[in-house]
Parts: sequence; structure tokens; C-alpha cells
Amino acid sequence: MIKILTFLSIFFVFLGCARKLDPSVEDYLPPKAVERLSLIQQEEKIVISWSYPEREKSNIKSFFVEKAYKDKTEAIGYFDSLTNICEDKDFLYGERYLYRVYAINKKGVYSAPKEAHIMPQKLQEIKDISYEITSDGVKLIWSGENYSGFNIYKFDDKIRKNKIATTTQQEVTILLNQSDFREEKGCLVFGVTAFLEKDSFYIESKAKLISIPFEAFIPSSPEKVHYGSNEEGVFLSWQEVTERWIKGYKIYRKTSSYYEFIGYTNIPLFFDKIINTKSTVIYYKISTLGPILESEAVEVKVEVPDG
Repeated sequence: MIKILTFLSIFFVFLGCARKLDPSVEDYLPPKAVERLSLIQQEEKIVISWSYPEREKSNIKSFFVEKAYKDKTEAIGYFDSLTNICEDKDFLYGERYLYRVYAINKKGVYSAPKEAHIMPQKLQEIKDISYEITSDGVKLIWSGENYSGFNIYKFDDKIRKNKIATTTQQEVTILLNQSDFREEKGCLVFGVTAFLEKDSFYIESKAKLISIPFEAFIPSSPEKVHYGSNEEGVFLSWQEVTERWIKGYKIYRKTSSYYEFIGYTNIPLFFDKIINTKSTVIYYKISTLGPILESEAVEVKVEVPDG
């Protein structure tokens, strides 16, 4: 009897330990597959990116990326569960590539693959790019093959860039503000690319750059200023500047030892109503206002009637 009880005790202890060590069946089931896979060809590289449900990521150890072409299959690499992007620079134009991404759980079980294909192409670059200053900024104009559309980038330097517009037209107007004109740069740099977009891939040409000096945004100064005065005030007039993109003109009057802004006009004419002035000479400055920057001011000395 004692032997039987001892045997049963050992059996149940072993059974309890076995239950603790047995993994869940779910751990050995394939994890959920990658939801979205996109391929973007940018100049000399293919960018592979994917998405995976956040609620499932805690069960994932890594992702595996591979490509197949002709009769070959090559590994791109393994990536941790926080990574969702990688690059492939080893490809040939005109060759069809099939990319696969697998999710791998903590037991090493692979999901079904998410697949997408691409045939890299060398798109023609944009050519004959030019610009026109506008009252709100600058218009870029170019010619080139229109595959699916064009992307416009603003470059902070030779490497860093921000996409600011996408269009199917061969021109775009870019609105500017004062922060775009930082003194250390001295110019604005924009780039235009052509792109081809399909369901499973996206191809973009090399950017065609154009550099626009800040000076291009400074309008001409007013010229041939005339004036007239009477007991009510001073009339100022001048020759209209040639730039069509100006916003108007700013007028300053000298008060004691410095000039003070007194008014704005969008035509080359201004009346300054003078009240109880004791001075017989008044100095003015007139400048032209562009989209952002202001021209050098022209100074005018006006003699007013005494009393």
C-alpha cells in the first residue's frame, strides 16, 4: 500500500511539472501575417516598408525580408519587431523582383509571407526648370515626361529635404514666409522629381534642383519721385516699378532722429496729412514691398509752407 501511495505521489508531482513546462499550442501556430507591404524605388535604392498590428507586436520576435528573381531567392535580412523599413541597393533595371516579408513569433514560427513585386526603372529626370516670382512666393515651371505626377521638395541643405507638394501639372506655386529667408543660406533650393505609381510599387526619378537667390525676391526701388504740398499735407508720387508681383509700397516719415512707418499703398501715390507741423522740411522714405522682402528705400526731402 505504501508503495502504491509513493508511486501515485511521484506521478502527480511529475504530471504537475509537465503541465508547467508544456508550451501553449498557440505559441506554435503561425503568427498573423504582415498587413501592408510597399516598395519605393528612389534613385539607386529600393525602400521596403511594412506595417503590423500594434496589438500583435508583443508576440513577434522579428521580421524576415527576402527577394526572389529569375530562379533565385536572396535574404535581405532579419529585423527586430520595432523595425518596419529596410533598403535594397542590389538590383538591376528592367528585372522583376518579388519581395516577401515574414513575421516571426518568439518560438521561431514564421507567418505566411506578404508579397509585392517591382520592376525597377530609370525614369527620365525633369529638365528645363525655371521660376517666376509671384505676389505670394514663387512659381516653378518645368518640362519632362509625366508618368503619374511630380513631387516638389524644399531642400534645407544638400541632404535634408521636405516634400511640399505633389501635382500632375508641369508647374506649381509655392507660398513663402519670412522664415524661408534665413541669412546664412542666401538662396532657396527646390527639387522636382517625376514619379510612377502602381498598386504595389512607387518609382521616383532623381531630383532636378534649382537655386533661387534671395536677391530675386527684392523688387526695384521707386524712381522719379515727385511731391507737392499745401496747408493740408504732402502729396507723393513716383514711377511704378516694373515687377508685376509686388504687393505695394511702404512710406516712412522721419520723426526727430529716426524714420517711422506711416502708411502703405498699392498704387504709386500717397497723401500724408500733416497737422500742426512746425518744420518747413520733412524727410520721407519710400520702398517697394515684394512677397516677403522689401526694396532699398529711396529718400525724399520735401519743403512745406511755413505756418
